[in-house]
Amino acid sequence: MEEQFIFWDGSGRIVPHLLYEFFTIKGIYNYFPEENKKKNTDPVKVRAIGNIVFPINDGYLLEIAKTHILDCTAESGENGPILDSLHKSTALFGEKNLRLLKPLKLNFISDTIEYGYFFFRNGIVQVSGSGIVLKPYTDFGDYLWEKSIIQSDFVPIGTDELQKESDFMRFLLDLTIVEEPEKATARFNSLASAIGYLLHRYKNPTTTKAIILMDVYVNGQPNGGSGKSLTLFALGKMRNVSVIDGKKYDQREWFALSSVDLESEVLLFDDAVKDFNFEQIFPIMTTGMLVRLKYKNHVYLPFEKAPKVAITTNYAINGDSSSHRRRKF
Repeated sequence: MEEQFIFWDGSGRIVPHLLYEFFTIKGIYNYFPEENKKKNTDPVKVRAIGNIVFPINDGYLLEIAKTHILDCTAESGENGPILDSLHKSTALFGEKNLRLLKPLKLNFISDTIEYGYFFFRNGIVQVSGSGIVLKPYTDFGDYLWEKSIIQSDFVPIGTDELQKESDFMRFLLDLTIVEEPEKATARFNSLASAIGYLLHRYKNPTTTKAIILMDVYVNGQPNGGSGKSLTLFALGKMRNVSVIDGKKYDQREWFALSSVDLESEVLLFDDAVKDFNFEQIFPIMTTGMLVRLKYKNHVYLPFEKAPKVAITTNYAINGDSSSHRRRKF
């Protein structure tokens, strides 16, 4: 049992192979986002509790080891030599040794062309064209990121109540209203389609769009403050949204995408400038992305695990080639 497991000998010396066996018992593993690149990429350290996974760092491992020592010696109080050994054994928590953690292949609960999944405290919501169903976590054998769990319970409501009571629905209707009712309906449906595309994590290589929210021009000038960013920040209540300042983004900067992590589901370039180079982000949309992280191992996210892309801007995005057109919505 975990409570009785000790990773030190009779003299209090930390035993390396027992320490790493303890980590396995605690659900701590190395995870490679792309299995076929194990030879030339660094793993991400994760902890799995049931089917919920979250990334961890070296300090977290040290804390778990120390806490376990204190718990096991609470009655006797004889932990001095063990803690001394832990302090002297910090090399065991270095990158080279941590490569010895057992690898864990993670199959995540993924959206499909037919179903999208949202994770709430009281279960998993399965969304399809035929309806919405709340299912228990025990119905699923695959994993999910802890960060993807929405910290509230799901409570279904009817469409009529949604239209009458939802401030967000009212907000979206106000964003898209124009004098002609038919055009207003078409605008609302278009915005709803864009939101649905970003919320649905399924990725089709033949449909790689950037969702672009751009101001309507008034007297030849962009009309800021119209709710573009607020609309996309709202998606962060449902999906993991990573935000990059569109005014400062430069692909040549080493850590330009450092706000992206394994759990990111939407990548928002917020408030893109007039000459924003849309072509720079084509590879992110179509092939995957390398995320260079400060003080951490870099991570490569293949196409199917990379976030979808959204842009807010006060200006038209330059580029009218067929490549540009098929990547814009």
